Amino acid sequence: MNVASRVLHHRVIAKQQLPLMTFTAPQPLIVAILLLMIFCSAFAIVYVTHVTRGLHANLHQSSQDYSRLYAKQEQLLLDKSSLFMQTRIQKIAENSLNMIIPDRRWVVMVHEPKNH
Repeated sequence: MNVASRVLHHRVIAKQQLPLMTFTAPQPLIVAILLLMIFCSAFAIVYVTHVTRGLHANLHQSSQDYSRLYAKQEQLLLDKSSLFMQTRIQKIAENSLNMIIPDRRWVVMVHEPKNH
């Protein structure tokens, strides 16, 4: 083929493809589907934002509960250690078991011999 026939043939093919590339009006079903998708997307954003705020509030409340319970645990550990203090044990021995601290004249001091 010569150049003139090639150009003419190329233009005919281009003109035949041109109607396929033109803009056509959207069909109502496609528009309805797109609007539904936009609505669902907006609803999903609102819902996720709501859930996120609720979870953040729960996290804040849990953090406060943790701090309160940690302070309570520290107080209970302090109370536990005070139960084993010598004065408490002495009071329990005196009151419950009728024990007394011996007088000085009843106390005998025993010294170990020093080995050199």
